[in-house]
Amino acid sequence: MDIEKQKKIEKLQFIDFLLDMINDTDLVAEYYYKHMYKEPCMTSQQKGEDWMNDVLNGNSIRCVNAFRMHPHIFKKLCRELQSNYGLKSSDKMSALEKLGVFVYTLALGVSNRDVGERFQRSGETISRAFHDVLEAITAKGDDFHGLASDIIMPKDSNFPIPPQILNDKRYMPYFKQHPNYIPPDELQDVRGHDTNTENVSQGTSNEMKRIRDDIATLIWNARRQ
Repeated sequence: MDIEKQKKIEKLQFIDFLLDMINDTDLVAEYYYKHMYKEPCMTSQQKGEDWMNDVLNGNSIRCVNAFRMHPHIFKKLCRELQSNYGLKSSDKMSALEKLGVFVYTLALGVSNRDVGERFQRSGETISRAFHDVLEAITAKGDDFHGLASDIIMPKDSNFPIPPQILNDKRYMPYFKQHPNYIPPDELQDVRGHDTNTENVSQGTSNEMKRIRDDIATLIWNARRQ
């Protein structure tokens, strides 16, 4: 009788042990799914680079709609940034996709989250790719100069700096970093002391008007295609 009673007690103890184990397992599972498990988010079959290759090799209008430029211009820009301005592919993203992230953001004015959904990338990855291209264009680093410093300049080397920029500490430091920057006192020597200021101002106004009209024409033609 004592043996049977002892077995019954042991059986009840074992059941209590199993219940405790199940309860502990539930707690562990709840903690795991609440704090550790990350449900996959970017699960689309068409990843960012796949979508880009589809756009760049398809009808050119799709590329203009997405990037506001034709495919051959986009590819040429990518080669230029890679060859001369330090843009590089990483283990997880090609230079082509990085440029796509950058141009797509600026062309459509969309948010980091929208770009992440389009390219099936996390917000952190999108931000890093954007700044990699921005670095290649603005060249804040010391290893190389950026694309902007080579192409954003007046055709006339004697083009005067507007006083709104010259006297503004927020903007002038960036112009001083330009390799072709000419201080105002040197500009005076280049133009000569007898230069007619009114004519220079008129020339400046005409130059800016021509640049503005050229940009407007390019945008208008791109939208019509």
